[in-house]
Formats: sequence, C-alpha cells, structure tokens
Amino acid sequence: MKSYSLRIIPKVNVFFFRDFLLYLLEGKPVRVKQIYAINAPHFYDKLYTLVKPVLPADICNMIKFLPDCESLHKWIDKKYLPIEYGGEAPSMEKQHGDWVSQIQAERDMFLNDNMWKADLKKKPKTNESNSMNGSFKTLCID
Repeated sequence: MKSYSLRIIPKVNVFFFRDFLLYLLEGKPVRVKQIYAINAPHFYDKLYTLVKPVLPADICNMIKFLPDCESLHKWIDKKYLPIEYGGEAPSMEKQHGDWVSQIQAERDMFLNDNMWKADLKKKPKTNESNSMNGSFKTLCID
C-alpha cells in the first residue's frame, strides 16, 4: 500500500468501494472477522472517513489501518504470521507451493464429474406432507 499516493483520491468511487466490501463480507461463503490494511499511509484514515458513512457500522468496526508489520503483532500472534510479516510461520511462497502441490495431488478428484453431481438414486422417496417435492421452475409466490 506504500506505493499509492493522494493522486488516487479523484479516482475513488465510494459506492463501488462500498459494494466491493459488501460483496467480500456478505457475498463470499466465509466469515470475515477483521480486515487489516498493513503499511497504510497516514492519509488512508482520511480516505476511510469518506467511505465510512456509506458502510454499515459492523463493517466499519472490522477495518483497521496499520502503519507497519510490528503493529500487526498486537492483533495477531507471531506464530500465525508468515516470515514476510515478522512471524514464525513459513513464508507465503512456501505456503503457496504447499497448497498447489496438495491440490495437484488431488487433481483426479477435482476432475471427477461424478463427484460434483447429485446422485438422485440416494434421494429418499417420501410422501410426507412436510417434505418439499417438485421443482422450483413453477414456483409461484403470492
């Protein structure tokens, strides 16, 4: 983040940034607890005050701007941070390589189309009144 300057301000679309943050926090199937912006220049707080009014309060409380990696150690234990951030965990490059090799080792499973389809033979055949039968193609909402 150090390479950005104040020249970015006229190009900032506050509503696009808001929509992007909402997508990241609510549209993804993960639960984000905190967002740390490391090596943020001193003027980022001022930029953030422009965006804050259009963001929900709970999202505003999640975002923290930190001047350096040392201040990150106050929030996250060093044993979880990679070496690049002054932590004790393996480097990001090594972790990336480990993930790639693990995914490649399971490549056949990911390419198996039968793994990603529903097996309708295993579907229970019930006629209970509380089960949902049929399809949503003709769903009509009053």
